[in-house]
Amino acid sequence: MTLVGLAVTAGALCLATGPLAKEAPTGMPDGVALVTQTATQTATQTATQTATQTATQTATQTATQTGEGYELTVHDAAGAVGDSTAIVVVIKATGQYKVNAKYPHKVKLGEPPAGLELPRRTLKRADGELGDAQTFTFRIPAKATKAGSFAVTGKLKFSVCDATSCLIKKEALAATVTAK
Repeated sequence: MTLVGLAVTAGALCLATGPLAKEAPTGMPDGVALVTQTATQTATQTATQTATQTATQTATQTATQTGEGYELTVHDAAGAVGDSTAIVVVIKATGQYKVNAKYPHKVKLGEPPAGLELPRRTLKRADGELGDAQTFTFRIPAKATKAGSFAVTGKLKFSVCDATSCLIKKEALAATVTAK
């Protein structure tokens, strides 16, 4: 049996022809079954590829340091040469402390090593994200122009407060961007 099917998928018009590999489910025309089967296979393959790429780009090491009223976590970045990735810095207020939402939190990075581009070496509060009263996150964009591991250093300035006072903190940052 030769099948000719017509379908619109993801904004494109598809024409399927060829022998029918499987019988259509009861009540479903043969053409719809083949197009449905093809669309399902394509969607599954795309989802698998996307998940693999995301896992590769986000499989990173983390470093955590703690101090009075805070926990600072730095997630290294990984990805393919030429792809954009990000070093993620998370400030987490601990105990009775909260992130000072009005403080001008800031990241200032040193000169990147050869083979690594840091499009923004200074990030300010507006470049970060207040997740809740206890969490503030910076995503530092990076792109490797060649394969390797690249050390990134800088300084982080932030503040956490409790009901009676605010603590202003300055911490050194160290992260690695790895590209394959």
